[in-house]
Amino acid sequence: MSKRFVITEEEKNQIRGMYNLITEATEEDIKKMFESKFPTCFNFNAPNSKFYEEGGKFYYQHYSKLQKGDVKVDLDGNIYILGGLMQGSQRKIDQKCDKTSVKKSPNEIEVENLFKKNLPCYNIEEEVPFKFLIKSPEGHLMTALQLKPYTLYTNPITKQVITKGGLSDGMVLQYSCENGKLIEKKITSGTEKNVHQRNPQTYFKNVTKEEPIVFGMRDRLQNEDGIIFQIQKKLKELNYYKAEPDGQFGPKTYNAIIQFQKANKDTEGNPLKPDGKVGPQTIQALGLKD
Repeated sequence: MSKRFVITEEEKNQIRGMYNLITEATEEDIKKMFESKFPTCFNFNAPNSKFYEEGGKFYYQHYSKLQKGDVKVDLDGNIYILGGLMQGSQRKIDQKCDKTSVKKSPNEIEVENLFKKNLPCYNIEEEVPFKFLIKSPEGHLMTALQLKPYTLYTNPITKQVITKGGLSDGMVLQYSCENGKLIEKKITSGTEKNVHQRNPQTYFKNVTKEEPIVFGMRDRLQNEDGIIFQIQKKLKELNYYKAEPDGQFGPKTYNAIIQFQKANKDTEGNPLKPDGKVGPQTIQALGLKD
C-alpha cells in the first residue's frame, strides 16, 4: 500500500506562492504564505503591514521605525529598504531570520568610507547587516547596532560610541587605532539602573509629536544642560517633582509629567493629553523651548 503525504493549507499556500500558482490571491492568502515561510522574522500583524501582488510576485510591506521608511520583502527573502537614510539598501533573510547584505545604500557607502579614513582599524563589516544609520545632532552619519537590550551608536567623525539601553545606558567610549588595533577608552560610565531601549540623544534637540521624550530616556550627559534635567527642574519649581533633577526619565518624572498635563493647557488653551510623554505641546506649556 502506498503512503499518503498530507500537507497543511499553509504549506499549500507557500508552494503556490513560490511557483506563482495563485493568480488572484487575496491579501489574507499572501499573509499566510509569509507567516508560513518567515513565522518569527516579522510582525505581520503590525497596523501598517500590507500584502500584495506585483509583477507576478508577492510582497509584504511595512513602515520601519528604525529605517525611518518603508521596507518591502518578497517570498524569496529579499528585503528592499525604500526610505530613510538607508534607502536603496537590499538584504537577504532566510527562514532562521539570519540576514546578509546584498546591496549597500549611498549613505552606507559614505559612512563606511568615513570609517576607513578616520578609524581604519574598525571593522564595520562585522555590523552588517544588523546596523542601521542615524544622524548625530551635529549632522554626522553614524551607525547604530541593535543588540537587545541596548543599541550602540558609533560616530566615525568623533570616533566615539554611545550605549543606549540596558545597564550600560549612557556609557561613552573613545576609539583610536594603535598599531592596527582598536583601542577603547571609557569617557563616561553607564547607569546602574536598567533603562529601556530607546532612541538616541539626537531627538532631544528637536522634540516632535512622533518623537517625544518618554519614560526610560536619559540625558546623554548628566548636567544642567540636559533637556530632561531642565524638565525636572521646571517641574520642581512648579511643585510637581519632589526629587533632585538627575536627567533620567524615571517613575517620579513620569508621574510628575502626568500631574502637570492634567492641570495645564497648551498655548491654544486646549487641555494637555495626560499621556506621560513630553512632546512639543508639553514642552511649550512648561515654558521650555522646543
